[in-house]
Amino acid sequence: MTEREALTAGYQYHQGGDLLRAEQVYRSVLDAYPESSDARYLLGLLASQQGQNAISVRWFDEASKLAPDNAEILSNLGRAYCLLDNFQDGYAAYCRASVLQPTNPDIHNDLGATLQALEQFDSAKIAYERSLELRPDNTIALNNLGLLASRIGEFDDAIRQFHRSLEIKPTIAETHFNLGVVFQSLYQLNEAEEAYRTAIELNPNFAEAYSNLATVLHESGCVVEAIESYQKAIVLNPNLAVTHKNLGNAFRELHQHDLAINAYESALKLNPDYSEAAISLVQEMQQICRWDGAAALAQQVMMAVESDRTTGDDLVPPFSFVTLPIPTSSAQQLRCAQKWSRTRYRSQGNRHENYVSRSTPKSDRKISVGYLSADFHQHATAWLIAELFEVHDREQFTIFGYSTGPDDQSLIRKRITCGVDIFRDMSHLPYRIAAEQIRADQIDILVDLKGHTRYARTEILSERPAPIQVHFLGYPGTMGTDFIDYILVDEFVVPLDRQAFYSEQLIYLPGCYQVNDARQNTSPEIPTRTECGLPESGFVFCSFNNSYKITPEMFDVWMRILKATPGSVLWLLESNPQAKANLRREARLRRVDESRLVFAPPQPNDRHLARHKLADLFLDTYPVCAHTTASDALRMGLPIVTLSGEAFVSRVAGSLLHTLDLDDWIASNLDDYESMALKLAHEPAFLSQVRCKVTENLKRSDLYDGKAFARKVEHAYRSMMANRPE
Repeated sequence: MTEREALTAGYQYHQGGDLLRAEQVYRSVLDAYPESSDARYLLGLLASQQGQNAISVRWFDEASKLAPDNAEILSNLGRAYCLLDNFQDGYAAYCRASVLQPTNPDIHNDLGATLQALEQFDSAKIAYERSLELRPDNTIALNNLGLLASRIGEFDDAIRQFHRSLEIKPTIAETHFNLGVVFQSLYQLNEAEEAYRTAIELNPNFAEAYSNLATVLHESGCVVEAIESYQKAIVLNPNLAVTHKNLGNAFRELHQHDLAINAYESALKLNPDYSEAAISLVQEMQQICRWDGAAALAQQVMMAVESDRTTGDDLVPPFSFVTLPIPTSSAQQLRCAQKWSRTRYRSQGNRHENYVSRSTPKSDRKISVGYLSADFHQHATAWLIAELFEVHDREQFTIFGYSTGPDDQSLIRKRITCGVDIFRDMSHLPYRIAAEQIRADQIDILVDLKGHTRYARTEILSERPAPIQVHFLGYPGTMGTDFIDYILVDEFVVPLDRQAFYSEQLIYLPGCYQVNDARQNTSPEIPTRTECGLPESGFVFCSFNNSYKITPEMFDVWMRILKATPGSVLWLLESNPQAKANLRREARLRRVDESRLVFAPPQPNDRHLARHKLADLFLDTYPVCAHTTASDALRMGLPIVTLSGEAFVSRVAGSLLHTLDLDDWIASNLDDYESMALKLAHEPAFLSQVRCKVTENLKRSDLYDGKAFARKVEHAYRSMMANRPE
């Protein structure tokens, strides 16, 4: 039997699925014909078919050396290298193949894909276009051009290329899917949903399309429907870690904490290095105060942030990072934010290079300030900032409110819409359209109140719609971007020597950076202790922080304080039933009667403020301290003991106390924190003096004076305008 006849027989086994028999025949040919390039080539195809990419590289490489003029062998060698993520050698092989067959459109297309993987985007585009010249109906090349355009942020061109492909062949599900991804990136959710549904119609087993459709439904507020779509995706492909993670996010939205935890754990089983799933799991565990294993997961997340890897698996949401139950430094927070922002947002650069400024304002023209937020509803940010909008100096400023969140028809929503000069609901606008609206409004200073918190629309700011862009209030840390110019802080939350850890220029406000609303209503009816489930007598420690801020280390301190203070109770916010049950269990484990933990159910804000009058001392959390909850307590004359760390997130309560000249109650370590709390609890006369001091200092301070704060922030805005780009 000749070499050709033997290889033909082996290939018949190969085509018939008898791979073992085919390999035996190919190897026997090699034994008989040691210089056979064809046998090596077929062995390479066989190995590639079985996913043995390293072996296939070896066979193809040997074959190419024996047949250096065979473009097909070189093309397969290039593909095998790329499957091993060795794109440099893959590129070299494809280049040799393209020289041998310069009119082969498939080789040029593959060459373009390899160049794209090497981030040589201009050369990749040339290769794809050459493939299209050779075969104008090449839908694969058109799709690759669309993917390339999307990768470099040229979304309009990406849509055009995908539509060109669909005009040629409208039944390719992957093209509709790719189109959906672009629309989703542009926040054109209706168009994205339609594209994903079309992809599913064409391919009912398209798991990734179900998964992306679910994300769009989730972002559109259809959470239950999103969960159903995520679950369909998982049935079709249970190995999609990102789908399990996103399913967890949807369950979290519905406060179904146990189901969210199960979903995050499933994602981590599939991909143990999936940092976003790990930190989401930590957050949910903290929400229900289930602390076993949370510290180890938090350390894993910190290692991912510290690593030099920048893959999707290593990206950590910055807000989740700063609120970890273990302290993180300002340097680590900057690194996390930079890694996240570089991947998530298409930077438009700094204001000097990329913004065409309006004419230099005359001295008699008002400065236009836009406030951007998803929290113009019943939310802590709204309660803090509503008065500022009302008391801005209208002779010098025009105030715009840009809402990207829901309209809950609440009184605070109506107050904000009335408090600004122009209010725009942009909750359903694609981010580019939203940015165009802000640009059309000729905003001088755009103030983002969300930062990296949930439901942020940072991509709007990445379009650079205003010449001056400011980060304020909503997120206690740096954004890590080059399209936010300033951050409003005070010298306590961000000391003067911390500029290196902020991508923004620090702008210091006198006193406390946190704006407060002097017009916030407090119910005149003070509830009784019995009505609140408190004992008629005994010391009442309270901590109305969210449950995720409670750490086992701080809970240890609280339980020691209770043991040392007979008859005392700890009054906590009832965040969710699981947290309540777990905290009671943790108290029993520390030999504290669980009845000494009293839980305050959620109430309207005016009634919540009023019940502070029943507490004796507010115990702060660490490393995430009280922010709005601290200003609520002080507003009601309730003393606070806090522990201030190195990072912004742990220094806000300290800033409030510092502004009120109450620095004696800012601890620098847990031992001092515990001693301060016990001194106040065990010396009633001294506590009474402190209460009086809080009350008197409140009278002298402008901490809750909205007009005074407005003048401070307006001075900062005028300084920014004085330094604006010409």
